Order: sequence, then C-alpha cells, then structure tokens
Amino acid sequence: MQLMALTSWGCSNMGLKQSQKTLETFFLSPNDEYQYIESDLKKRLLLDVHEEIIAYVQVKTDEAMDKVWGRLKKRYVAVSELDETMPKKPTAEDRSHYLKEFFKLTNPEAVSKDLQEALKFDKMEVEYKEFIKQMKLQEYGELFVRYLYPSNFFNSLKRSILTHIDKLVASLKRFTDAIAEHAWTLDDIRKENKENAFIRGGASVLGMLVGIPFAGAGIGALMGNSSKERVQNSLQHVFDGWNKYIDDFNWFYRTLETNYRLAMMTIYGGTLLRVNDQLGTFNYTFESMALLSCKYSVTLTEKERRDTEKWLDESTRCIKQLINRRYWQEALRVSIQLFNIIKERPVLARAELSNNTSPIYIASKYHYLSFQEALLEEYKNGHSKDFFATAYKLYEELPLLIQDKDLEPGFSKQGELLFRFIKQALKEKNTEALRVIPSYLSRVSKRWETEGYYVGEYNDSIRELLEQSKAFFLAEVFLEDVLDITDDQSEEESGQRLHLTVKQLKELKKVDASIGQTDMLTKYIQSQYIKSFLFPWRNISFDWMAKYRKMTVSFVLAILLLVGGFSYGPHVYDYSKEKVSSIELFFAKQKESREGSESIPVFITLTVDYANIREIPSLDGAVVTTVGSTDEIQYLNEDQTDSRGTVWHKVSLTNGYEGWISGAITSK
Repeated sequence: MQLMALTSWGCSNMGLKQSQKTLETFFLSPNDEYQYIESDLKKRLLLDVHEEIIAYVQVKTDEAMDKVWGRLKKRYVAVSELDETMPKKPTAEDRSHYLKEFFKLTNPEAVSKDLQEALKFDKMEVEYKEFIKQMKLQEYGELFVRYLYPSNFFNSLKRSILTHIDKLVASLKRFTDAIAEHAWTLDDIRKENKENAFIRGGASVLGMLVGIPFAGAGIGALMGNSSKERVQNSLQHVFDGWNKYIDDFNWFYRTLETNYRLAMMTIYGGTLLRVNDQLGTFNYTFESMALLSCKYSVTLTEKERRDTEKWLDESTRCIKQLINRRYWQEALRVSIQLFNIIKERPVLARAELSNNTSPIYIASKYHYLSFQEALLEEYKNGHSKDFFATAYKLYEELPLLIQDKDLEPGFSKQGELLFRFIKQALKEKNTEALRVIPSYLSRVSKRWETEGYYVGEYNDSIRELLEQSKAFFLAEVFLEDVLDITDDQSEEESGQRLHLTVKQLKELKKVDASIGQTDMLTKYIQSQYIKSFLFPWRNISFDWMAKYRKMTVSFVLAILLLVGGFSYGPHVYDYSKEKVSSIELFFAKQKESREGSESIPVFITLTVDYANIREIPSLDGAVVTTVGSTDEIQYLNEDQTDSRGTVWHKVSLTNGYEGWISGAITSK
C-alpha cells in the first residue's frame, strides 16, 4: 500500500521516491514526516487555518494518549506505591509481602492484556467518520465524502502506529523469562532440600503461581548460604528485567505519541488539504476553522480576490458612466446583472476585499444608486405615480443597509429618495405603503442576528451606524411616533432609544427643505431639532454631573431664564422647576443603581462584533438597543440565569440605556 496513494496530498511536485513509501516506512521517521506535512499545510493554507489544524491534531493526540495511560497507569502506579511503602529496614514479613504483591502486579499475562486493550485504537475510524459526517453539513461539505478513508487504511495505520511494539514485547518476554528462571531456581533448591516441605509448589512461566517465591520468613534459615545467594541473584535478575521493561515502556510511550500525532496529521491534515485543493478548482480556499465543533468557512483565494476587485472596479466604473450620462435603463440593467451574478455565489458575495467591503455590498450599492438617481429624475419630471411604485418595489427588495459615506461623490444621499417617498405617500394618503420602510430595516436587522452582516455594511460602532443611516432612523421613529406604523413581523421594542444629534437633524432639515413640501414629516423633523437643543443630554451619560448636582441645577435654571426672558419668567420658572425635578430624580435613580456596587466600575467586553441589549434576561426579551465592540458597557453587578442556562448581566450604556446582555458573548 502506497502512502501517497492513500493520503494523496495533491501536490504535483511530489517525487516518485516519496510517493512510493509504505505506511510502515513512513512511520520510521515520524518527526521528519510530520514536519514535512506541517510545512505543506503552512504553504497551502491560510495561517489561521493552518494553526487550527495543528492544534486539533495535538488535541486528538493528547486525548488518545490520555486514554492509553488511563488504562495502564493503575498497574504502574501501584508498583511505584509498593516501592514507596517498603520500610527502610524491612522485616522478613515486609519482604515477603513486597515480593508477593510485586509478582502479582507485574504478572506478564496481565501486563500483556493491559497493553492489548490500551492500544486497540478502535475509536479512530469511528471518530473520523463522524468528523466527515459533520463536515459534510457545511458549505461544499460534499467534497469531504469523496475523501473518506476505507477501513483497511485504518487497519494499516494502526499497525504503523505500533511500529516499535516489537521492542516492547521483547522486553516483556525477557522479564517473563527472568520470572521463569527464578521459578526454576527455586524448584532446584526445593529438590535439593526435600526435607524443607514448606518450600512448596511450583511456578509456571505464564500462570505465575506465586507459592514458591514467597515461602516465608524462614527461607534463609532453611537454605545454605549458596542457595540463599542463588535466590537473591535470581530475584535481582527479575527486578532488573522489570526495570528494563519500564525503561523500554517509557521509550515506547514517547514514540507512540509521536506516531499517533503523525497518524492524526495524516488523516485530518491530509483530508483537509485535499478538500482545499478541490475548493481551489472553484478559486476558493478555507478561510477559518473550528474543528472541535466541525465548522469552517470558505473564501476566495488571494489571486481570485485580486481578479474580483479588478472586475468590480471595471463594472462599477461602467455603471457610474451610464448614470452620469442618464442612461437609466442601461445602468439599471447592468447593475441588476452584476448584483444577481454575485448573489448567486455566496462565497464571492461575502468575501472581504482590500478596501474593507464585500462584493455583495458593492453590488448592492450600485444597484441602489442606479435606482435612486433614476427615481429622483422621475420625481423631478413630475412622474409621481411611477416614482412611488418603483421606490416601493426598491425598498421591498433592497437586501443590505448602505452607508451614506460609501455613496459616490456627486450622487445624492439616501435621505433625498427616502424623504420624497414618504412625502409622496403622505400626499396620496397612502401611509399604509410606508410599512415597507420598517419592514426593510427589520429584514436587515434579523439577517444581522441570524447570519451576520456583510463586510462594509456595518463598522462596529452604533454611533457611526446612526450617522450613516440617520435618514432611515428618523423615518422609522417618525412612522412609529406620528403614524403608529411599525413592522408587523418584528418584536415590539420598549425602553429608551437613541436620538439624533443637533448636527444630524440640521442636515436632515436641509434635505427636507430642498424638497419644498411642508407636511407631517417636516413638522416632526422641526420638533426633533428643537428638542435636540432643549435636551442635548438624551444621548449622553450624566454620571459626571452627579458630583456637581447643585451647580448643574443652577446652570440649567440660568440658561432657561436667559432663553425665556423676563416677560415669560414665571412660565419658564415653572417649566424649569419641573425639568430640574426630573434631573434630580434621574440622579437619584443613578445613585440607587450604584448602591451596593464596587467603587471601581466594571466594564463588559464583547467577544463578537455587536450584541443586543434586552429588556429582560432572556432571548425572548424585547431589544432595547444594540451595542458594538467599541461601545462602553458598564456592568451593574447583577446576574440572572434563564431557562436555557445562559447567564445574563445587567448593564448600562453611556447614553443612559439599561438592560441585559448575554454572558455567552461577553467577558468582564
């Protein structure tokens, strides 16, 4: 059986001499062969994948060696303990007990049986087949089934792992022979001293009937010095035989571990390399792995990534030129074609490009831009019905969340189209159609939670997300606050929410004013803009103000009086008194939440890119808000465990939000 025919690394530059090695010769230099395979992994796989395979092989090796030692250690530990319990000045009874226990524990037949049981490795093939079964469930997992090793391969592999077992067997045989010689020595002495009837019995080589070696304390008195010396020499030969066997066993155990590690690398490393070679025919490669849970992801090869970037650059340049020349139909056709090509190839779609985006995000952006610019032209030309119907269809199908900062210079921001769509619905009194907006946002949010987001769609910061999607955020709260429109399929949210800043609202006011149509949306933006002046603290924490409560209250009163003027003094005073009371209550609540906690705050760190803060400690709880890995999350020294056994931590955010976050995705 040829090793390369079995492992089939798929490397075209393998030499004939290497490929004709048998498994037996392969294991004669296990360290060299292991280093060769490891080097091959490093060259042909991504670093993280290479390191994961090395770690997995070591885990499998450690597990097997622990099982081997677990079966064998009881006997060897007992012998060691027997040595340790032997008194420094033993009595004849101590010596007799020691010899009896020693020969019982070192019974070659029992030792041989232990070895046979420990070195079966009967789970090796079963575990490998289960590994293939689980990997088959993943993307392109059917490739793993093609490389399932046959049973005869595992039989050969097990024999190869035990390449040096002959040396250990020979050592055990020498120890057995020493016991036999000792038995024969005692038998000769018995024949020479027939009158000493208590020196009785015999000792078979394998059965080890131990009556003769342990005749009793009087043996020395009933034998001549010559016989006594013969017995001592014979026993010493037995002890030497056992010690030599232990030395050989320790050597064998070390070689066994080395051989087993090579076997695991041959099985798992070889399989993964061959599957990766097959992925390479599609211009894919393994991106990441978690082999203990049989999970992996696939991405583009480096060459394919570069080619993809070049192709996308050429395609999007063409789309931009068509839009700039107002060839709307052609721009839409090309952008839709680009989007569909990428959407049908999931690995291509999600691949991370050098500009920290993904092909699906780029395709979605130009797909949206083509529609947006064409629709804005339709609106400008007074084709309101066509505009409204097409915009509705766009929001109904839009798959990703596009960030304003990624829109090309010279093109409109998303608020331009969104606000016109809302205003047209208000004008036509077709507000029910506006449900498409929260439905679109909910669709994106659910995908983020279940599948994750595409590179470029989200930049690990809630504040940045709010800035780049401020038009959609304002539209969502407007629909909820004014028209009572929410997504019917989403869970009802409760608790506090984020608010746009003065600067963000000012920008949105300009967009609304440029349309030239005053309606409910205009008034709502105006009211939010005024509130952002009156309550600028809505998105910030007031912990720093708690120390200076009196100064803060006085400052608020002074500002309100100055703004209101003396003619409205009484009204302003009553209003400010009410607001100051609410601030005092806010401070009191913050103080209560801090009572019983440590003076030094503890902060939570996310082990994922983003997470939900929920109203109650359960996945069934309403989402209060979402945090990113860069957000500051303070632990409020309170934990609860849900029905699934998940621990939840109570936390607060710098914007005043409080809620519960899962301990499964956090660390303190």
